[in-house]
Amino acid sequence: MTLMEDKKLRLWSLYQGYKVHPESLYCVSWDDACYLFGLVAERKPKRVMELGTGLGCSTAALALAMPDDYTAWDSIETVESDRRFYEEAVGLMPHDLRRKVLFILTKTVVREVMGVPLRCYEYTPTVALPSFNLNEKYDLLFVDGPPVALSKPPPDNGVCMTGDLFALLPYLSKDAAVVVDGRSSTVEMYERHLGHIFR
Repeated sequence: MTLMEDKKLRLWSLYQGYKVHPESLYCVSWDDACYLFGLVAERKPKRVMELGTGLGCSTAALALAMPDDYTAWDSIETVESDRRFYEEAVGLMPHDLRRKVLFILTKTVVREVMGVPLRCYEYTPTVALPSFNLNEKYDLLFVDGPPVALSKPPPDNGVCMTGDLFALLPYLSKDAAVVVDGRSSTVEMYERHLGHIFR
């Protein structure tokens, strides 16, 4: 059995553990976990940003696919605005994967982009991480937050799209991959305004 095959079996075991959690609604699907795992295994990013940690299920899939040596330490930054999920995610992450992940707790704000109010994390890499090196940009961005649709009524007077990608553009590498969860309105907005950048 190859190392990646062994890791894929472990991914299934980890996923089952997350899915029995009482808050498993905040886990990605098995197909999405496999997709993220495969994407990292194929593209071998040096630096990954995840927006929306939830329970950390997708974070674990990303971390598992990263190399196991010291070069992967803190190579994944995952951002969450809910302290409860932040603490759960940190606690659930296996120790050997935990060293690859930098968990970040921050607030959410509403910012206007091209006249449209968008929900964003109050987070900028160069501010939150004084040691951030602009020469080491993110090779993969996974947008799975902040939450906008699960609360009723929607937060912030109906703001239902997220806009972090606009602020993070300067921090993405030239060939960065961007994966956005299933919120169709956000995907359509990104395609409309940034389609010339991402193909």
